[in-house]
Formats: sequence, C-alpha cells, structure tokens
Amino acid sequence: MYLTSTRPGFMFVVSLISHFMACPTQLYFAEAKRVLGYLKGDNKSTSGNVFMMSGGAISWSFRKQPIITLSTTEVEFFATAACACQAIWMRRILKEIGHVKAAGTKLICVNSSTTKLSKNPVLYGCSKNIRIRFHFLRDLAIEGVVNLL
Repeated sequence: MYLTSTRPGFMFVVSLISHFMACPTQLYFAEAKRVLGYLKGDNKSTSGNVFMMSGGAISWSFRKQPIITLSTTEVEFFATAACACQAIWMRRILKEIGHVKAAGTKLICVNSSTTKLSKNPVLYGCSKNIRIRFHFLRDLAIEGVVNLL
C-alpha cells in the first residue's frame, strides 16, 4: 500500500503482480524482485499534479524530476514551479476558448516551507541551493498569477 501511495507509477505493476501472489511461481517472484530493484532508484524524486475544474480533473501530470535535490523544500519547490508552468499554459488555453478567470490559479502545496519561500522575495541561506531558474515561482505569486495555499 505504501508503494502505490508514494509512487503512483507502480500502481498497475503492483496490482498485477498481487493477483498472482496467492499461488506464486518463479516467474512472478522474479518480476516482483525486478520491481523492487527499480525502487532502489537513483535518488530522483517523483512529482505530480492534477488540475481540477468544476469538480473534475481536466489535466494531470506525473513524472520523475530530472535533478537530484538536497531537501524536501527543494523537491516541492521544483514540483510547484513545474505545476505553475502547466497552470500558465492551462490559463492561456482556457482564455482562448473564452473561459477567462480573473483570480489567480490556486496551487495547493503540501510543504509549508515552499509556500512561505515563494511568497517572500528575500533569499534565505537555507534556500541558496535552489536553482535560480525556479525562483520565477516567486514572481508569479507576487504578480497574483498563482496563489499558493
């Protein structure tokens, strides 16, 4: 259960293998070991987002981050910055079809440090390892394009 909650990409594989665990064979045992070997991984985090509109999901993304980060705040900051890029694209598409939204897009971030860091333009020592290219999230928050909650 922990595996499928923390790594949704494994949900299908784990559910498929679990069907055959009542009477496992050497083949399924080897496949289970292969999945566990993949989990050792490369220390890259996985991030995802879901865009909801009128109570339904209209877009989602789930992918491994291309960089190795040093803290959970940095992981969440990277994921939120990627989500903000998607939000800007989504706002432009919705504007093209006539659905204009005056208020900023709400982004719900589970890391309070990331939320505080994006709202405060002061560069703290603890945030110096976050790459500058992701600090555009601060600009978006200040301009009101996105509202981090």
